[in-house]
Amino acid sequence: MMKHLKFFSLLMCCLMAGVLTSCVSDEESSDLTPTQRHQAFQQVSGSYSGKVMFYDASYSGNTMTTTNTVDTLDANFILLTDSTASISRLPIAALAHQVKDETLRNAMLKSSYDNTALSLVTYYYNVTPAACQVAAKPLTLNLEYGGSTHQVTFVFYYGYSSAGFISYGMQNTKTGDFYVRLQLGGLKVDDQDMTSTMLFNDNVHGVLFFSGHR
Repeated sequence: MMKHLKFFSLLMCCLMAGVLTSCVSDEESSDLTPTQRHQAFQQVSGSYSGKVMFYDASYSGNTMTTTNTVDTLDANFILLTDSTASISRLPIAALAHQVKDETLRNAMLKSSYDNTALSLVTYYYNVTPAACQVAAKPLTLNLEYGGSTHQVTFVFYYGYSSAGFISYGMQNTKTGDFYVRLQLGGLKVDDQDMTSTMLFNDNVHGVLFFSGHR
């Protein structure tokens, strides 16, 4: 229960901060100059160690039952430049827990992709606290299941969408921690869109929330 409350406290704080910073003056919001964007990056640049938090779920075959239980796994990420970042240690189990299809889910959990890297593009829109929109590049895994090799690709929402999803990064000025929220957007298997049948994603489930410290 405490993990559940802590997760929501962090998530809601970041969401509220995002709303507030979107209302600041033009000099500090989305119209930052290149110099200001670099200034924001310099405040938070470097490597972070922490956790990725996500909603767990229970399964019976291909039927997923969502729960209010929050699970955590170790994760690392690095803010490389004022326009690039990387989750250098992304636990594949965090993604597998969002997959409804039992065969694919088990293939992910049994694969050699214990941890993998996810490349991010960032666009800083606020200096203090440093905040940026985040676009995660598609993540492709080559997985063996069903007697053959399949190319499995996860895609993520970028910034705001018409459905209200959001992917962003934001600094906690009190602790120095940095948060990254990613929202899963789709799943392709061998170039076929399998989002509706194989991936569970909505406003809460399908969210990966990173919290790390330098």
